[in-house]
Amino acid sequence: NQRARALGLPVIEALFNLETANEICQNIGRFDFALARHTLEHVPDCRDFVMSAYKILEDDGSLLIEVPDTDVILDDLHLHEIWDEHKSYFTKHSLSNLLISCGFEIQYMSSFKFRETKNLVCLAKKVVNKRVFNSCQENDMNVFNERVTTMNYNWITLKKKLSEKLITTKGPIFSLGASHTQVNFLNFSQCFKYVDYFVDDDPYKAGKFLKFDVLKKIVYSNELINHRGPGVVLDTAFLYPEWAENLKTKLHSQWKIIKIFPA
Repeated sequence: NQRARALGLPVIEALFNLETANEICQNIGRFDFALARHTLEHVPDCRDFVMSAYKILEDDGSLLIEVPDTDVILDDLHLHEIWDEHKSYFTKHSLSNLLISCGFEIQYMSSFKFRETKNLVCLAKKVVNKRVFNSCQENDMNVFNERVTTMNYNWITLKKKLSEKLITTKGPIFSLGASHTQVNFLNFSQCFKYVDYFVDDDPYKAGKFLKFDVLKKIVYSNELINHRGPGVVLDTAFLYPEWAENLKTKLHSQWKIIKIFPA
C-alpha cells in the first residue's frame, strides 16, 4: 500500500463488497481489468466478492482469478493443504459455476503445478444483457459427494499404512519441515505421536517446540546429519522438495526414509 501511494495511485482499505464497489465506481470509475490472486478463498462471501468485481468492470471488462486447486486434496490426499483461514475451496467446475452465475463468461481455465501443489487460474469476461443460467445441477453434487467418499476411504487407508510403518521402525523419527503443512498432516493423520523431532533450518523455528498432545522439538538439519545409528526420516517436506532431496543425500545408509505419497 505504501508503494502504491508513493506512486500516486489511489488505495482503498476496506472489505471489498457491493457497497465498496459502488463507492469505487462513483469516486474513481470502472475498470477494463480486475485481478484477484489468492484472495477469493479468504473472503466470507465469495459470491458477493465476484458480483462486486462485476460491478466495477466496464461492459467488456475481464476478471482474472487465481485460487488453490482443491483437486490436490480430493484426488491426491493433500489434506495438509487445508488452511484454517480459507473460507472456500474450488475445483475447475465449482469456480466456473460461481463465475457464470455472477454474469461472467469463461475465457480460459487452467490448473498449473506450483512446488508440490496446484493452483487454478481463470480468465472470465463480463457479459451484459444476457440471461444467466444456474449451471450447478443435482448430478454435480452427486459426483462431488462420490469424490469426497473416495477421498475419505483412501485417506483412512493411507493413515493406517503409515502408522503401521512408523510403529515398527527402529531409532528416532525425524519429520522434515515445521510449518503448517507438516502440523496439519501429522495432526490429521494422528502420526505426530510417533515423531520425535521436526527438522527445519529456519532460525526462527529451530530450537523451539511444536505443541501437539506433547511438545515436539524443532532441530536444525545438522542434528539429523550427525546422528549415528539407525533412524527414520519422514519425508513431509511437502513445499520444499529440493531442500529435502539435498538433505537426504547427506544421510548415511542406516537411515530409513519413508515417503508419504507415491512418486
